[in-house]
This record gives sequence, structure tokens and C-alpha cells, in this order.
Amino acid sequence: MICIAAAMANEGFHVFAAAYAPFLTARALDQIRVNLGYMGAPVCLVGLASGLASSDLGATHTALEDIADIRSIPGIHINTPADTYEVVKGMEYFANNPTPTYLRITANSPESMIYSEPHDYNPFVHDVIKKGNDAVILVSGALLKAVIEAETIIAEKGFSVQIVNVRSVKPLNLQMTAEIEKFADIFTVEEHNVIGGFGSAVAEYLCGRPHNGKLTRIGVQDEYFSADTPDNTRRISGLDASGIARTVIKVLSER
Repeated sequence: MICIAAAMANEGFHVFAAAYAPFLTARALDQIRVNLGYMGAPVCLVGLASGLASSDLGATHTALEDIADIRSIPGIHINTPADTYEVVKGMEYFANNPTPTYLRITANSPESMIYSEPHDYNPFVHDVIKKGNDAVILVSGALLKAVIEAETIIAEKGFSVQIVNVRSVKPLNLQMTAEIEKFADIFTVEEHNVIGGFGSAVAEYLCGRPHNGKLTRIGVQDEYFSADTPDNTRRISGLDASGIARTVIKVLSER
């Protein structure tokens, strides 16, 4: 599929190649590396059911390494929509602006919708959801809804946090640096292994900056887990609203 998609893209077609995320990014990684990375074929890969969306089928069917795999290949963008509205807008954008891209989709319920009204959408520009003073939470993907719910719990403990929807993991939007570097505490939230994903991208950037704050990466720990429902697996991994709030409150309370 990847080879055919690359050939069609090189002939001028605007191509989307969609498949189960763990199979698309892991089993076809060499084809992605050569055709989309090295050859620059402007295909938009759509990784379906990434993260913990298929955790009821076990670790073999979860994509918790896909960002790390794709991020290490030069020349490929990584976009992580926060809800179905952003999925549609992202596909519209890349249909009109074909470029090697990985569009990472996690499965969430309709209740996870964040955006309902049309707004200016740019897949490479972040969106400040809420202003805050004590810390900033940078969110990649559909966990944005859980973070918004977590903010209510955090506020009850007397802490004010800023929430930022970061749509682009690669390139990492450097527009946000002026905003995030003023915070002593920075949190990243993602439905991905804490190693090699969005949090790692932020850490790599900050380590070259004169920033003296603390970065806490919230994600799936570097381990396998037993098959369970996505909601239970997110809860066990501390990626539901209460788990995210618990981590943030603990860090801010230990200042």
C-alpha cells in the first residue's frame, strides 16, 4: 500500500493511505522511511486507532511507539488532531497541501469533541485553550478533553494552569516557546510511550534553551500491559482526568 501510494503521489495524485496505526507505522516502517522520507513522496498516512484505542486486543494492537518511529525519519510531518473536527480540517488541509505526513488518530467518543464552531485552523499552529499562571500543560491529541476536565480538579486545589493544544509534533511549533518558557513547571500529555514521543520532542527542544524549569512527561510508561478496555487502560496509565490532575497537583504541591 505504501509503495503504491508513493507511486500515485509522485504522479500528481493527492493520496491518503489509511490503516491500523500499529501495523501502518511498524510493519511498513522501511517503506515509509524510503518512499516518504528519503524520496519525499507527498503521501498523507492516516494511522487509525492509535494509542490505547485497541487496548482490549492487547499490546500487539496498540500504537504507543508510532510517533517515536515516524519522528526519527527526516522530512515527515506528524499531526495529532484533538477531536473529529480537527481530523476533518487536517485532512482538508493536507488534501490541498500534499506533503509527507502522518495524521495520528486515536478513537474517542463523540463526547470528546472540543471544537464545534468553525475557526481558523492551521495544523502547525498551537491553540491556547485556557490561560493560567502556575504551570502550562501541553497536550498532543485527543487527551485534550481529559486535560480540560482535569483542570477543574486542579483549580479546586488552588492551582491555575494554562492548557495548550499542540497539533504538530513535527515540526514542533517554536511559536510556543515564548509562552511556555515563562513557566517554572511544564507538563506534556500524550497517549504514547513517554519515551520518544511528544514529551521527548519538547524535552529535546528545552534542553538547548536557557530554561530552568521542570518538565514532567505524562504518558504511558515504558512497559507492556494486560488487555483491557481503552477507558480502563487509560485510567490505569493515569491518562484519565483524575490521573492527569493527580500528577499535576503532586508536582505543583512539591515545589
